[in-house]
Amino acid sequence: MPTDANADAGRRALELQTRNAELAAGETVTEQDVQRAREHAQSSRTRAARAHDQAAVGHEQAASTHRDAALVHDQAADDGVGDLVAHRAAADRHRAAADDDESEARRAHSEAVAEGADEQ
Repeated sequence: MPTDANADAGRRALELQTRNAELAAGETVTEQDVQRAREHAQSSRTRAARAHDQAAVGHEQAASTHRDAALVHDQAADDGVGDLVAHRAAADRHRAAADDDESEARRAHSEAVAEGADEQ
């Protein structure tokens, strides 16, 4: 998906550059040009909001996985399996990573809401 979105964004940027060059060469702006620009802006906001939502979901899933991994390491340490200090350290790293992912999920969700609010 990111590759398709990047290709689409690149194609649209090239179209806009071409149109800007045409306008700079003296062509007049038509109502159709204005409408296309509005539609493009709306489409860009919608795609951005969707991408932020998808990023938030990904971060939430990663955080959940990190929390699960921390529990596994804690349980291994509690059961006396392997290196207790290493298990506790790994559990702490996973909890920190989960905290980071949860923070990123909140940020991405806020960005999605902001993009969605721009659509109104």
